[in-house]
Amino acid sequence: MILSLRSVLAAKDVASTSLLLAVLPKSCRATGGSDSMHAIWRLVVWSLTAVFHGRHPDKDVSGEAFPEGSPRALVAGKPICPRTGLRGVLWVVAGDMDYMCNELRLPHYNSNSPCGWCKCDAGDIPWSDLRPTAKWRDTRPTADATREAPITRHCLMEVPGVVSQSFHLDMLHVAELGSAAHAIANVFTEITYDQMQQSKPRAIAELNRRVSFYYNQLSIPTDSRVREIGFANFALSGNEYPILKGFKGREVRHLAPVARALSREFQTDDPHTQHRTEMMTHLAKLYDVVDASKTFAWCNEDQSTFT
Repeated sequence: MILSLRSVLAAKDVASTSLLLAVLPKSCRATGGSDSMHAIWRLVVWSLTAVFHGRHPDKDVSGEAFPEGSPRALVAGKPICPRTGLRGVLWVVAGDMDYMCNELRLPHYNSNSPCGWCKCDAGDIPWSDLRPTAKWRDTRPTADATREAPITRHCLMEVPGVVSQSFHLDMLHVAELGSAAHAIANVFTEITYDQMQQSKPRAIAELNRRVSFYYNQLSIPTDSRVREIGFANFALSGNEYPILKGFKGREVRHLAPVARALSREFQTDDPHTQHRTEMMTHLAKLYDVVDASKTFAWCNEDQSTFT
């Protein structure tokens, strides 16, 4: 179990901008009926609450006063950043579904009511309905409603500023290792198996040639390219659906515009291939939107205030 913190204003890579808060092997969590992570979460909540108010806490995590003369007692109640008065807000709590459900105790994805952000279920309001008219779209609660009925009872909800909308599924698991991986793999499978009309070795060689061509045409960064694609990387059999395997998240992300170009190239009068092209167009646009939504900060010349 890893807890880390990162500024949404950070412009550099994750490795150099993430603050490691805690690391605990999952097998070491429960001892004698207690959960070690509970103690860690209480410390995190205590600390983030102080950061929100911008002042050193006047009591310890257990609510007791600090020993007289201790370093904590000497700064208790004083501004954390006396010169600037800066404070911190926990803006996003990110993770995959396993983390959200099993650690943060959001509704479980394997239950009949699997979503914390709407009232979809396994019955009359199906979670699998993706149409614009889907019933679950009208069951999404307002911000005020989620404050009255929070998405979880986890102690993170005690941090000022944290609301149900603060919890977000991370892009890597939602897209690159999820829907994007399935969509791109289906494009590769249909083109090589159904449309190229060649032997498998020739079809996979031709797919790699075309992927390389579109990489160059689209100016995809070299370190984000897949070196070689094999059938084992996308084509599954039996009851399994095609999904990309053996690729890193950034490689899957940069295959999206390539798969869009391939879909356009192999589009026919068949409504199925037209729908496929439209699907890949929207997936590529999704990544364009994500890449374009930057967060900026600026400050006065005396470095006193940030906006």
